[in-house]
Amino acid sequence: MIISYNENDKLQSDIILAVLNSIKDNFYTEENIFKVIVSGNKKAINSAKLIEAVYKIIIDSIRYCDCHRAVQYLVVYNSLCEKFLNEDKIKEYAKEACKRFGDLPY
Repeated sequence: MIISYNENDKLQSDIILAVLNSIKDNFYTEENIFKVIVSGNKKAINSAKLIEAVYKIIIDSIRYCDCHRAVQYLVVYNSLCEKFLNEDKIKEYAKEACKRFGDLPY
């Protein structure tokens, strides 16, 4: 199946990717995911998996020129990141990790 882009599709895809990468750089960082995993909080780990799944859906939507769907999932991705990977939650996960393993170097 060959997918052809016109200029409008390419522009929309570039904008969506820029916004997606901005959100990812702010919330879904390696350090934050490390804190989530080390905390041992199953709800937080499952939330991180869900966020990753939504990210992959957005990438696939862009790949198949379905920008409308990508934007809908981008809104979901943003709200999930703000809910589960905000600064307060990350501090909470870090405290849980410290309780489990002692002081961590971060």
